[in-house]
Amino acid sequence: MVNKKFLLSVCIISKNEEKHLSRCLNSIQNIADEIILLDSFSTDDTIEIAGQFNCKIYQHEWPNDYSLARNKCISFAKSEWILFLDADEELVNADSILKIIRRTKNDSAIKGFIIERTEIFRNFDSGRLEKQPIGIVRLFRNDKNIKFEGSIHERIHPSIIDKRYKIQAIKDSKIIHHIYHTYKEELEKKHNYYLSLIEKELLENPFDHWMLFQKAKTLWFLKGISNAAEIFKKLSVDDKCPTDLRVASLCNLSVLLAADCKFDEAISYLQESLKIIPGQGQALFLLGDIFYESGDYKKAAKYYAKVPTSMKFVNTNNFIPGGLFLYPETKYYKLACCFLALNKIFLAKFFLTLSLLHDKNYTNSLYTLATAYLVQSKKEKAVRLLKKSIELDPQWIKPKTLLEKILSGNEKK
Repeated sequence: MVNKKFLLSVCIISKNEEKHLSRCLNSIQNIADEIILLDSFSTDDTIEIAGQFNCKIYQHEWPNDYSLARNKCISFAKSEWILFLDADEELVNADSILKIIRRTKNDSAIKGFIIERTEIFRNFDSGRLEKQPIGIVRLFRNDKNIKFEGSIHERIHPSIIDKRYKIQAIKDSKIIHHIYHTYKEELEKKHNYYLSLIEKELLENPFDHWMLFQKAKTLWFLKGISNAAEIFKKLSVDDKCPTDLRVASLCNLSVLLAADCKFDEAISYLQESLKIIPGQGQALFLLGDIFYESGDYKKAAKYYAKVPTSMKFVNTNNFIPGGLFLYPETKYYKLACCFLALNKIFLAKFFLTLSLLHDKNYTNSLYTLATAYLVQSKKEKAVRLLKKSIELDPQWIKPKTLLEKILSGNEKK
């Protein structure tokens, strides 16, 4: 039963999360009327850490079903609103969550909020630490009809949209997802486990479009590229497939085709996706990437310039799985790369400066500005920027390689 005196319950599921949990709980302890932790019998210090934050702790055997676990967890919530976090996430600018809840107190049609989640991960090929914004519904009313769906890659927004309730965007807060602490071997193990759950779901419902989409993404990660492409292609032409998944499938299919240098076909799929959902950021920045890779830098710049840079441009009732926008520093960096490739050094440096005004530690822009200085034979400035890039991200290979070439006098090779 909902306690009208409680505004916000924060819900978390856990198993052996001592590495992450304190950071997560620190980020929300001042806004939560209660913190509910559903734990699957952790053997590390997870329970002790949760106790230090006065969490309401429940224990339950892991059911091999993420929706079952999440729905069990939210069943203990007593507040009017629920914020669900994973243990390896943290909330930034938490106070804005309470402000937006209070502003919508009298609008019962609003049942959920989409919030930006910044995925921070390590690119295992380049060694670079990267970040990408996605949209996800994690704040919602405590309503018995609002439930997570799917044993894996679970979602809650369909249970809101299907009942014709409204979802709005949170613009002043975001979730940080710290994936970069996970090693490649752990990720591969996780994805194989995810695939087993997906296959189980598809045995029961072979036409579940969401599970088919997630199977394709999982196979893609596990290097089953041709099988992934086949599934994406079938979803993209399936009239019964939800619009958001058709568009996301077209976008993902374009990436696979571009990786095989089939640029024209990739572009045609992206243009088709824009006819279905005009102005969606994922297709626009992928078009920029593909035109850049194919050497058409002017067209690349044209599409990068159109990409939205914040949640306020997102259609909250028709958002697609994947990247919704580019951070301003990333957008300006990509534009700079186009102008650098066109040998327009002044414009390239202008956009790199804009990028670094948004994030002075954005390593892609630091590295690229170093290359621009090299074109102008300004080695000292280039070296300084490369050293800063290496200091910020020691595992990234490119700045170390270029710095070694400069110091040995072989930077033109």
